Amino acid sequence: MRNVKRINYLSYIAAGVILALALAGSFTLGFFARQWSLSETARDTLNVLEVIEKNYVGDFDADEFIRSAVNGSLDRYSAYYTPVEYDEVNLHRSGISQGRVGINFYGGSNVIYSVTGNSPAERSGITEGGAVVGIKLSEEADYTPVSVYSDFAAVYDTAQKGEAMYLLINYGGTAASFVTSKDDFIESYVWYQNSAESYNFEYNNGKWELAEREKPLKSHVNEGYAYIKLSSFNGAAAVQTEMALEKMRSDGIKKLVLDLRNNGGGYMDILVEIAGRLIPGNDKQVVSSVVYKSGAKYEFSTNNNHYGKYGFEKIVLLGNENTASASEALIGAVLDYDSFYGKNIARVIVSGNAAGSFRTYGKGIMQTTFELSGGRAIKLTTAKIYWPTSGNCIHGKGVTPEIDARVTGVMPVTGADAELEAAMN
Repeated sequence: MRNVKRINYLSYIAAGVILALALAGSFTLGFFARQWSLSETARDTLNVLEVIEKNYVGDFDADEFIRSAVNGSLDRYSAYYTPVEYDEVNLHRSGISQGRVGINFYGGSNVIYSVTGNSPAERSGITEGGAVVGIKLSEEADYTPVSVYSDFAAVYDTAQKGEAMYLLINYGGTAASFVTSKDDFIESYVWYQNSAESYNFEYNNGKWELAEREKPLKSHVNEGYAYIKLSSFNGAAAVQTEMALEKMRSDGIKKLVLDLRNNGGGYMDILVEIAGRLIPGNDKQVVSSVVYKSGAKYEFSTNNNHYGKYGFEKIVLLGNENTASASEALIGAVLDYDSFYGKNIARVIVSGNAAGSFRTYGKGIMQTTFELSGGRAIKLTTAKIYWPTSGNCIHGKGVTPEIDARVTGVMPVTGADAELEAAMN
């Protein structure tokens, strides 16, 4: 999960000093209304930077120096951003994608991991699970065979925005052809399906709209159930989740399956908005507690609670080994308050992995992004996350059947959705 704070430093060099200190393994920063102090190590590091910039005869990239300090000394969740990189981060948070087709692959393979909502790929009918076996950029050309991601990328990277792209995708032994292109779009993160209809979200004339899909997202959803897939806590995810739940309510459905599989998390403010519709309690309900290095504790709470309007009879959350961070915090909040208020309607289904274990990713720490001068920023791991009433911190462990009796492990089945089936039984 992530949070954003804005701080003004006296100069870009000062920002560089603070970041490079990680290379030395020790630094102290105090910020008191435009006044800041540095440790002896920090002052020495500033001197090192000054000496390098004044005397080093080779090329010196201060941004790369700072990046190496952060990446080499801190955890893999911490990062240093140049102005261009931080602009890209903010675009991603807002859901804006530029010059993309919207297909995401399992690392290094040609198998489609997910299709981004409202992307050119989704609009052309491409769905997850298929393997791209051919690509070409003109109708007359022969397909370039694709067996690994690099085969795909060799052609994809040469395509221009708006240029037709022809893909041959194998779904369960049957190849289908699609025409799509790179383009700019605003990402959607939510899909909705009941027993009769399937919907995705499209952005038209400055607003999000539910649009019925020609091809259902899932092969079927049982009568009396609503299936909502939430892929990320970014952009308009909270607005879209609200609209999907309102659709569920208008359909007269009170049993919800919320799919958080492959949802790697996102931002605290979006988590809090969504949680306010899925946990019982009052308007100021704590969703997650975080404890900082200093020992200070902060509680992220809802502003309004809408749980009662939906009349839930059952809530089942789906997760897998790629379900992380904000997704795990949402699972924790739902389970904790379901127990705290004696509702007893919540369950969690966790997919088994190749090793035969049943767990979510296990990221129970929060990152805070500090905005520096000149458009730069640094993202640091700043706190541990705890569930609201049980006090569980699942970092390094994940959500497992051992942590709560309401968590059930189910092994995936090729060509079927065993987890969804288990959720509806």
